[in-house]
Amino acid sequence: MAQLERYYSMALHPQAKAILDLITAANRPATRDLPLAEGRAAYQASVDIFDTDKPQVHRVEDRSFTGPAGEVPLRVYWPRESDDALPILVYLHGGGWVIGDLDTHDRLCRRLASGGDCIVVSVDYRLAPEHVFPSALEDVCTAYHWLLEKGIAPDRIAFLGESTGGRLVLSALQSLRDSGAPLPATARRSPRLGPISACEVGRC
Repeated sequence: MAQLERYYSMALHPQAKAILDLITAANRPATRDLPLAEGRAAYQASVDIFDTDKPQVHRVEDRSFTGPAGEVPLRVYWPRESDDALPILVYLHGGGWVIGDLDTHDRLCRRLASGGDCIVVSVDYRLAPEHVFPSALEDVCTAYHWLLEKGIAPDRIAFLGESTGGRLVLSALQSLRDSGAPLPATARRSPRLGPISACEVGRC
């Protein structure tokens, strides 16, 4: 309990406060108050403003797999020339189930690949309100099975998500467990719930 109290009483980092001050000064409507298309575009615009650095990685490819409702896009990042032994990180973006895509989290995935020396697979799962739950969860579980069908061993695969993506990670692990599927490395170690620092993605 004392550790939780220390966590929630931490002061904002000056860089985080500066970003919040910029958002307040812009006096723009909240994303939730915008029409859907405008809200999604505003999210991408905010990423472009606040995260201008685009780290270079060895290779990036857009691919897709067949999901329950058709083709699901994904983006694969290689930190270096792979000898097929690099770990695989399946990344699930946040966005409240409604916003976010491969492009909004492209820069972060590049950092994860280079900082973690792993192949990152970013899944462009279906969004609400066009697609109701469990559409996103179905896409994530199908992405995992797609990797297995490619001959990738489960113990080479881990999941990472932020916000909604984090919820999807936990839901996917439960669904895979209940279905009897071989579990990824994430499920064989205690999944971490909490913030990831800039240092952990190679930014310091």
